[in-house]
Amino acid sequence: MKKPKNKLFIFFKNIWKIIDRKIILPLTKIVLSISDYFNNFGKKLEGWLSKSTTLLFLSLFISIIVFIIVDRKVLSFSENSAEILKERPVNVIYNEEAYVIEGLPETVDVTLIGRKADLYFAKQSPSQEITVDLTGLKPGTHEVNIKYNQALASIEYKVNPSVATVIIYPKVSETKTLTTDIINQDSLNDKLIIDNVNIDNDKVVVKGAEHQLAEVASVKAMVDVKKLPVQEEGTVTLKDIPLKALMQKENQLILK
Repeated sequence: MKKPKNKLFIFFKNIWKIIDRKIILPLTKIVLSISDYFNNFGKKLEGWLSKSTTLLFLSLFISIIVFIIVDRKVLSFSENSAEILKERPVNVIYNEEAYVIEGLPETVDVTLIGRKADLYFAKQSPSQEITVDLTGLKPGTHEVNIKYNQALASIEYKVNPSVATVIIYPKVSETKTLTTDIINQDSLNDKLIIDNVNIDNDKVVVKGAEHQLAEVASVKAMVDVKKLPVQEEGTVTLKDIPLKALMQKENQLILK
């Protein structure tokens, strides 16, 4: 009964010997060879690095590389460059309750000139307003400068246009009769009609320059059917109705 077990044991033992001789032993030799190679190489490298001349040349080489990199960065940031800021809004400082102004552009282009590093920091700064200060100017025609509030003094700038001819008018007021106009009536439910539109006050005060008020033919409250909260039978109350001035020009009414 024990002979089959002995034969099986001998069989696996012979298999293991073959594996050990053909696979494990060669792999072990290869690993040992690689380990010896790197140990010898490490000793040679350590000996090479320990030499004063080697360290001197390595330090010189690294210094040259670092100098080239830094020098290129410095040159890149020190060279003058230009950048254009398109259509920047113009901020006007004046007494809006007392005057009306004409002739000032709504936007301008600004060309910034300076080192790239300065341009970068200038663009990050929140202070980039274009301003025109009309404080103290009386009604009439004035030539004013348009200025850019630059963040850095090292940056030159050019505003286009840099000068504007501004006309200042006294602001006057006039009472006009307010009428209503219904728009987008096609949007109304077919089963409904708008019978009547009543406004709380049929008078409106219009403010502006005298010549502007002379051109106002009428003022209308624009009732938009699309903005009705509901389209049901009954009374609907609307708030904050937009007002439009109809301007008369060459005997024609133009919606302003």
